[in-house]
Amino acid sequence: MYSVLGLGVIEAGLIASLVNLFQNAEFDIKKEAACAFYNASSGGTNEQIKYLVSQGCIKPLCDLLLCPDPKIVTICLEGLENFLKVGKAEKSFGNTGDDVNLYAQM
Repeated sequence: MYSVLGLGVIEAGLIASLVNLFQNAEFDIKKEAACAFYNASSGGTNEQIKYLVSQGCIKPLCDLLLCPDPKIVTICLEGLENFLKVGKAEKSFGNTGDDVNLYAQM
């Protein structure tokens, strides 16, 4: 179910807008964007997660790790972990060209 929903959001071009909000909006909006990225990363396919990474989702999640709200920090860490799992899978498939997790270098 989520994969279809995630694909619709991606096809609608909403990810770039969400990344922009994440980078430029007030804290409350950033919290919601972090939750959206977490949900997408925990329910999306590897291809969807790779698309999220290609759209710049990692840096805003890392930036939000400095927030004082432990719940948001946890959401960001879990989202980043989901991205790193896909990066690790790409490394194991030999898709990175190197023996490194490319997502860990971002």
